Amino acid sequence: MTKSQSHSTWLRSIYQPKEFQSVIFTGFELNSLSPMCIIINDFVDSIDLSFFDDYYKANRKTGGRPNYNYGTLFKIYLYALYERISIRSLNRFFTLGSNLHYLAQELSDFPDHTTFSKFLNILDLLIDRIFDLSIGYICGYIELDLANLYCDGTVFEAHNNRHKIITDANIERSNKKWSNVLNDESSSEESRDLAKQKLALNEERTIKLIEYERTSYGRTDNDSVILKDKNGSFIAGYNVQLVEENKYGLIVFARISNKNPDSAAFLEMVPYLLKTYDVESITMDTGYGTPEILSLLVAADILPYIKALKNENANKKITDNSFELSENNDCLICPMGQTLERVETKMEGKTAFKATNCQLCDIKAKCLDGTKNKRVTINIEEFMAFKIAEATVNSVEGKDMYSHRGNKCESPNGFIKYNLNGKKLKRVGLVKNNTTIKIYCILNNLRRLISIKSALQKVNVTC
Repeated sequence: MTKSQSHSTWLRSIYQPKEFQSVIFTGFELNSLSPMCIIINDFVDSIDLSFFDDYYKANRKTGGRPNYNYGTLFKIYLYALYERISIRSLNRFFTLGSNLHYLAQELSDFPDHTTFSKFLNILDLLIDRIFDLSIGYICGYIELDLANLYCDGTVFEAHNNRHKIITDANIERSNKKWSNVLNDESSSEESRDLAKQKLALNEERTIKLIEYERTSYGRTDNDSVILKDKNGSFIAGYNVQLVEENKYGLIVFARISNKNPDSAAFLEMVPYLLKTYDVESITMDTGYGTPEILSLLVAADILPYIKALKNENANKKITDNSFELSENNDCLICPMGQTLERVETKMEGKTAFKATNCQLCDIKAKCLDGTKNKRVTINIEEFMAFKIAEATVNSVEGKDMYSHRGNKCESPNGFIKYNLNGKKLKRVGLVKNNTTIKIYCILNNLRRLISIKSALQKVNVTC
């Protein structure tokens, strides 16, 4: 039995006593259960899981044996991931009076590995709906700031050896090597046959890359791609985007993708964020400061607390972004106050501006590349979005929001990767790993909810 511990008043209020009919054991005591066990039980019992009913194969009315209660299986699975217990090892932890015993009381017998495998296939189809319900559950207990969001991307390692990933660069090198063998007159017949096999295999892999519209894929996990982690090592993995709300840093949205870089992955999820939340601001690092993202956020009246990517030449101090656009957009003003007039350009979507006299300018050496007069070619919409983002992130409020970005984004990421041992994903494919990531996010939020409610309780007692 779990070691006795004291619980907050809030945990006592959501604790649901359950009587287990047994000669030896007749009930559970609150202090014998862990806080996470109590909140998992309350969470699953509080949300509407009626959509699971469509997946029961038999019931008492038709005379067949009913399925395991999927809500109960979900409780067990949540607890197993939180405690880092493998599905195959669960039976060893299912002891009289244990946390698993409490969560599994509605089951006549403890499920085996096959039962869980079938359940996870169903959970893969429903996890997005369950995650949305989890946010509603959290909002029932504490108030979140869903108008001001943070976003950051992180690389998770796939269930795929990094040496078993196919890339277009590797195929190109392999084709060159085996083509030389095939064309070399001194090559043996065995070497030529092997070269033909390798070239045929490379052709199949090239077709697969074209089909996937990617430059890499894993041999074990086809959905994974080659990515560089924070240590600079290349791994077969996924790009996971986590979106946190401003007040407590709880995860309100998560998306797993094989898109790279972060800006490409973020663009895919913008429509959902705009549809789901009334977003007023979003804070992200420089990697998201692309013209496409800035223009999209500004057009949606969302304040972008983002340090924009400027694509500057490191040897130049005066760049296109150092100029200012006039109110009617008909000219640019340089840092020295000279006007650059609009001129014709053949570049679609771009507008060109040119100065008339830069020869006597004091900063000419820092601004020009040998040309007589400065010429700037910009997309006006993107240029204006950049200027808005620059002013926003450099404002007092913007600096304050950006200063909290590390804590808001890194804390849940660190908990998932290290506390839950989720750095390397154990399932295969985008669909299955989407379930894993969403479950990790739910567990992070439930853990934080316990801390938040306990802290609020202490404040109220003090007051």
